[in-house]
Amino acid sequence: MLKNDNDYWKLIKNINNQRLFLPNELELVSFLKKEEETYRISGEEMFKRAEEMQVNFNQLQAEYLFEWQEKIPEEWRQNFPIFPGTIRFRYLRRGSSDGEYVVPYLYWNNGWHRYFWYLKYGFGHRDRFLRPREIV
Repeated sequence: MLKNDNDYWKLIKNINNQRLFLPNELELVSFLKKEEETYRISGEEMFKRAEEMQVNFNQLQAEYLFEWQEKIPEEWRQNFPIFPGTIRFRYLRRGSSDGEYVVPYLYWNNGWHRYFWYLKYGFGHRDRFLRPREIV
């Protein structure tokens, strides 16, 4: 399970998604513009695009996908699905007010892993939003 609130983590924002989706019900979608594919965009810009694209899956969706990781398509392994519907603050040490804002993400390294990405580092060409697949 991803980190819950404690001395090191604080929930800042969590958009309540109505339902959880299995991996085969989702698709990865890039949020970078063609001319941005060689550099990173800010966390602020990533959130604007998530809102525009209406893709706001949260930490619970990340945890749900992790539970069903054997069903995650192999082609997802080269990307980092991020979940902009949850924002947390990670304190650098107990009792400190210093820290960084983070969002949950999944990554592949000989198996799926869950962690948080620091907004200050920005988002690049391998980061992806998830959205429900269109039923044809």
